Amino acid sequence: MTQEENKAQISSFGITSYALACYQGRFAMLTVLKAGSHPFFKDTELEKTKKIITELLEIKKTITDGHQVFNEDNSIATNQDQLKIITNLKSLQPEFESLAKKIKSIIVSETFYNNNLDATLLLAALAREAYFIDNIEKNQTELAQLTNNSAYMPMKQPFLQNGAEKVNVINLLVKRATENNNEIEKNDLPRLGFAARILASVFRAQIHEIKQFAHGAKSPFTFEKAGFLQVEAQTWASYGFDPIVAGYWRAFEVSVEDAYQWIQHGVTSPLIVAEWKTAGFTPIQTLEWLNVLFPPLLAIQWGNAGYHPQEAALLLQSGFSLPEDISKEKAIEIIQEKVKEIQAKQDAA
Repeated sequence: MTQEENKAQISSFGITSYALACYQGRFAMLTVLKAGSHPFFKDTELEKTKKIITELLEIKKTITDGHQVFNEDNSIATNQDQLKIITNLKSLQPEFESLAKKIKSIIVSETFYNNNLDATLLLAALAREAYFIDNIEKNQTELAQLTNNSAYMPMKQPFLQNGAEKVNVINLLVKRATENNNEIEKNDLPRLGFAARILASVFRAQIHEIKQFAHGAKSPFTFEKAGFLQVEAQTWASYGFDPIVAGYWRAFEVSVEDAYQWIQHGVTSPLIVAEWKTAGFTPIQTLEWLNVLFPPLLAIQWGNAGYHPQEAALLLQSGFSLPEDISKEKAIEIIQEKVKEIQAKQDAA
């Protein structure tokens, strides 16, 4: 296989796998909606999704056998498989946009606390995200094996759950709801709302990615292609952002000024910024908690209990998962002991 053919195979596998993961996520969402008797569920959509998944799996199989669906530059050529993949991806854009608006409304108004249908929709949308990520990671592993290149293996994202972890959480919540006559457990609602707080942005980021796939790489992806107004584009460009990067920041509802500030503090991922910003943390506070490898929810609990990130980390290392697991007096005692141990090691070195 020539270098161009190898690039074309990787490109074909990547785009097809992305489309496949999108529809596998859609299937998971529809399954949860069906279980919860949500009016958004339609049997015809479930059957349609199954059919598309089957078709995409067949295309992916031909790619692993050496068939080229996309060129190395992702440009659209004249073959039916390409047309089918891009058409299927583009058809998801209005659905993602509508879903993002609905989820944003539910989160802002907090209707999921007293409306089980809204809570079910959040759970179904979280299932969509979880299964999308899980299948993306599985396909990355498959690509690494196909190309015999470990560089394609999925990387563990610091401070973020991987797909399998997200799927496990979703399956647990679905199981608990099923055992409760398809009503989301009241104790699970705060957790559900917190987990879904940036979900609308996640779907908007997928819209941004679909636009890139549909455009291809043969010509530059412009601000106009990304959906920016001219004034917006000029502002983002003046701060040094290109259309692709700016599109992700905008998807996660971070202004150009805020994005620049977070980057100046060393936090460059729009997703991570959104996770912490929506949890009420400033860039400096975020860095302090990131430095001790705490996720936002855990940081909130320890921070609200009056602990500095370094103190919380020492207590976590001592076996205390949450601040309520230990009295304040005992915590101070352990922290002082740990600080003395660290100081002694530094002196000895």
